[in-house]
Order: sequence, then C-alpha cells, then structure tokens
Amino acid sequence: MKKKILFVIWSFSAGGGAERILANIVNNLDKNKYEISILEFENFSIRKEIVNENINILNPILKSYYRENSLKRIYYKLIYFLVKHKPQIIRKFFIKDKYDIEIAFNYMIPSFIVSTGKSAKKLCWVHSSIEDLDYKEIINDRNKVEKMNLKQKKSFEKIDNIIAISNVTQKSILDLYPNFQDKIKKIYNGYEFNKILSLKEEIVDFNKSKKYLLVAIGRLVKQKNFLLLIEVANKLKEKNIDFELIIIGEGEQKEKIEEKINKYDLCNNVKLLGYINNPYPYLKKADLFCLTSEAEGFPTVIVESMILGCPFVSTKVAGVDELSSNNECGIVLESDANIISDKIKELLNDSDLRKKMSLNCVKKAREYSLERQIKNIERLID
Repeated sequence: MKKKILFVIWSFSAGGGAERILANIVNNLDKNKYEISILEFENFSIRKEIVNENINILNPILKSYYRENSLKRIYYKLIYFLVKHKPQIIRKFFIKDKYDIEIAFNYMIPSFIVSTGKSAKKLCWVHSSIEDLDYKEIINDRNKVEKMNLKQKKSFEKIDNIIAISNVTQKSILDLYPNFQDKIKKIYNGYEFNKILSLKEEIVDFNKSKKYLLVAIGRLVKQKNFLLLIEVANKLKEKNIDFELIIIGEGEQKEKIEEKINKYDLCNNVKLLGYINNPYPYLKKADLFCLTSEAEGFPTVIVESMILGCPFVSTKVAGVDELSSNNECGIVLESDANIISDKIKELLNDSDLRKKMSLNCVKKAREYSLERQIKNIERLID
C-alpha cells in the first residue's frame, strides 16, 4: 500500500529555488511507493512548476492578489493571524485527507501547519540559516521576534526530523535550539544535471554586447540585495571594465533597482530581463555568476551555474563556503561594493584562472546529484 505524503510549502509559484527543489523531489520519488500531494500557502502565479501527473496539487490557501483587494485583504490578514496563532483551524478547512507523512518544506508558516497534524511522521525542511529568529541580537521588534522564536521552537518540538540543507543551516538551528540536535538530518539539495545541460542549448534572443558577461538570478527582494550589486556595477564602470550585467527575476524591489541603475547611468551595462523560465542559456554565456544576498540557505542558482562551468563571486551566505571549495570554484567576500568589484575585475582579467575554476566547478557540482538526495530522503521516510 502506498504511503500518503503531504508537502506544505510557503509558495510553489514564486519562481524561487525552493520551488524547483521540491518539484525535483516529488517528480523523482518512487510513484509506486508514494502518493504525493502539495499544499501551497500563498500563490504568486509567477511560475508554474512542472510536476508529474501523479502529483496532486491542492488549492492554495491564499493568493497574493488578495493583498490588493480591500475586502479580500481582511481575509488575507485573518489567515495570516490564524496560521500563526491557531494553525489547527487552517488545517480544519484546508487539509481534508489524512496522511502518513507530512513535510513542511519551509520553517515558520508551513511548519506551524504541519506540527499540529496527526500524521504518523512529520518533517520540516530548513533552506536558510535562521538567525532572523535570534531575538537576543535584535533591538527593534525584539518582542515580536521572541514570540516567533518561541512559536518555531514549539513547532520543532512536534516535528520528528528537521532537514538542514547545509552545514551553515544546521549550525544556525543548533545555535538557537541546541536541544534538537538528535532531530536534525543534513540532506544536500539535488540537481538534474542532464536536464540542465540540455536546457542550456535552447536558442535565446541574446548576444553579449560587451567583452564580459556577468549574470545574477533571483527574486528582486530585499534579501537578495540587488541594490548592492548595482553599486558593484557602478564601481566596475568606474574601473573602465567592458562588462554587461544581466539580472533575471521579478519582485517588489524592481523600481528601486531601476532607480539606482538610472542614478549611476548604467543603462548600457545593466539589464533587467524579468522572470525567465529557462535561465541556463544565459548562464552558459556568462563569465561569472554574481550573488550579493543578505541570507541564503543553500544557493541553488550557484550550483546550477557550477554545473555549467561558471565560476561565482558571492557574499558570505549559507552554503557558499562549502561550494567555493577553498576558492577553487568561487570567491566568497564581505558585502562591500569596493571589495567585490576589485575581485571581479581581478577574475575577469585572468582568463586562465577562470578556465581552471570552471573545470573545478563542474567537478564539484557532481557532489550534489539528485539521485543521492532522493536516496537520502527515501531512507528517512520509509
């Protein structure tokens, strides 16, 4: 008899890395052993993840456009209040079936929902370091963060296993909740190498207009810190580097980013391409991949760039030290525009070093195979 599994994810339609990881997992778990459903908390309709026909996609709890509608905004706020304070009510109305295994694919909201369930086994994935719950380090909104910290602790208490996707993620959990050490399992994200290598061959209407091409991919939100990347671009322009930076993604900070591009007169150097379903042909052409995030769990886009032999420059976020392999595949730097631009200039001017790093990237990326990830997951849920 098949095991019934429910995945609860904050969003399965925002075009982020966690969504792609979940799609890869459910598409590759043994369909003869598992009956899988996915419940999305908030739908954004930016990207529709492709899943196999046997995967049951439940109706989302919320849709993002509810925020813009005066009447539906009341409902929107009510749902957010309930999921934080009375998640069992959310379950009553939105989870009708019984499941053998329930998996929160994010901490916070999905874990609140899953932890109140009666399923035989409950898991929670953590894709990022969780220092945002460390209220002791916060001055503003300290009471609010402390309450969320306590809610997350209570949620983890009811969870059987917590899945950390990197060493940094694991450490951040233990720093806040040392008593949960025995619950934590580390499972690296897995990637479909052959699919990525095939998709990179898609013909796109884009040609390099400058000597060097830099690529950045991600939601245009504060956490991704693209405003810092525009500062870096300005420094590169001041250093007379013949470069083009393309940014792939959509988000609420788009206008602020465009304002900064115009402020520095970077329209000939920086292009916002919006959300693109297949970014791999662009990564294939790139000389460097750039990540300037404030926080990450394990940056999917860096692994994908490495599969295509593209070295990276990144700020210090979770997972990148492991991926950089002592600077053999990428360079990890402080969040400083001068420091980042100096290193990018150095790498762009050294083609031999970049070729060496490119070969190292392809070799290192093989450690993050989807087959290995699926094997570890099935070992945990069987």
